[in-house]
Amino acid sequence: MSQEHGGLLHRLLHRSEHRTSTPAALNLDDIQGFILRGYRMPMVRHFLLKARVPAQARRLLGRLVSGDESDAPQITSAQNWHVGFEPGPADNPSEVPQIKPDYCLNLGITWAGLLALEVKDRVPNISFRSFDAFIAGAAERARLVGDTGTSGPENWIGGFGTGNDHVLVTLHALSPEAMTLYSGRLSALFAEDDAFQELWRGDGMALMEMQDGKPVPTTQVHFGYTDGISMTTIRGGPERYKPDHQQPCEPWLFVLLDEAENYFVPEPRELGLNGSFAVFKMIRTDVVGFENFLQSKKDQIDPELLAAKMCGRWRNGVPLALSPETDSPLQGGVSAEHLNDFEYVNADGSGDPKGLLCPVGAHIRRVNPRGQPITGQGNPGGSNNTHRLIRRGMPYGPVYARRNRMTGSNAGSSAILSTPISRTSTSSC
Repeated sequence: MSQEHGGLLHRLLHRSEHRTSTPAALNLDDIQGFILRGYRMPMVRHFLLKARVPAQARRLLGRLVSGDESDAPQITSAQNWHVGFEPGPADNPSEVPQIKPDYCLNLGITWAGLLALEVKDRVPNISFRSFDAFIAGAAERARLVGDTGTSGPENWIGGFGTGNDHVLVTLHALSPEAMTLYSGRLSALFAEDDAFQELWRGDGMALMEMQDGKPVPTTQVHFGYTDGISMTTIRGGPERYKPDHQQPCEPWLFVLLDEAENYFVPEPRELGLNGSFAVFKMIRTDVVGFENFLQSKKDQIDPELLAAKMCGRWRNGVPLALSPETDSPLQGGVSAEHLNDFEYVNADGSGDPKGLLCPVGAHIRRVNPRGQPITGQGNPGGSNNTHRLIRRGMPYGPVYARRNRMTGSNAGSSAILSTPISRTSTSSC
C-alpha cells in the first residue's frame, strides 16, 4: 500500500518546489507516524474499505488531514512527540510530551484504490515508474513471495486481493474506551454520503499479564517469545533504540526521498514525496502444533533449546549469539539494554559464520543477517541494511493456555511491514 500523509490528501493542488538531492532533515510532519515511530499502544483495529462515491471518498480522506479534530480523527504524523516510550533524539526529555494522544491513525491506499478514487483521471501525469509491483498489487505477485495454497489470494479474508481493497485504515488506541470512541466516529464517517463501504475489520491486542492484580500489556507473542527487541534504526529518525553493531539505515530506504539511489519518487511529487510502501500481513499460527513438535524432540534436544535455535533467541529475548546454552547466563545475565548488541560475523571473519551458536536458518538471523556476508552484502561485519524491515505488529485471537496446551485455532499476529524501497521489489497491499 502507498502510505501518504498529506501528499495525496491535501497537497495535490499545491505543487511544491523540486528539492535537491542533498540530504535534508526529515519532514516529520509530512511522514506517516508508524513508518518512523513505534506507537507502543496496546490495541489496534484495521478497517478495509471500498470506495463507493469517489468524490465523497476523496472529501472524507481530506477531512482526516484537515487539522480539525472536532470534525474527524486526524492522521498521525511522525512529528516529535513521545508517549509510552523513551524520548527520541529530537525530543526534550525534560519537557512535558508535546502531544499525548489516546489514539493514532494511519492509512494506506492501493493502486486499485487510487483508480477507484479517480485520482488518475484528475492527475493524468501520475507515475510510479520505479514501482511496477505497486501497480500489479499483492494478489498478482503472491506466488513470487510464497503465498500459495492455503495462503493464496483465493483464501485471503475480507476482500483482500479482489481489487476492491482500496484503502486500509489502521487505528491504534491506548484503551478500550478510546478504541470504541474513535471506531464509532470513523465508521460513521465512512458511511457518510456513501463514501466508503467497510469490507472487513480486524482487531489485535497485546498479550496481557497480571501485575499487582492489574492486567498489564506485554511484548510477547503467542509462541511465548519476547517481541520488539531488534528495531531498525533510521539515520536522522525521531526515535532512539537500544545499541547494536549495525549502521543506521538511510531514510530513503523507507521514506520516498529525492536522494534515493535506486528509484524515482512517484509523480506528481505531492503524491510521492515523503510517502512510503508497506504490506499488511495476517499470519495464523499453530501454537499447539509448535509446542507438540518441541515436545516430540525432547529425547534428542531440550525443547526450550530447540525453540531458541528455531528463533535465534530464548523465549525471554536473550540471543543465542550471547548465551548459546542458557536463557539465564551467569555474571548478571544480559541486560535489556544489550539484548540487541551483538554480531554474527565480525569484520575479521571471526564470530559464528557457520551458525554453530545461532543457526544460520534461525528466524532472527534470516530476517536480519547483521554482519553475515550474503548476496548483496559480501563484507564480514557489514550492516546488510538493504535487507532490513520495519514491522508494526500485534497479536490477535485467543491466548494459548500453556498449562493445558489448548487454544483456539484462529490466533496469530497481524502486522504492517515496511521493506526497503527498490526498483525491483516493492511491497504492495
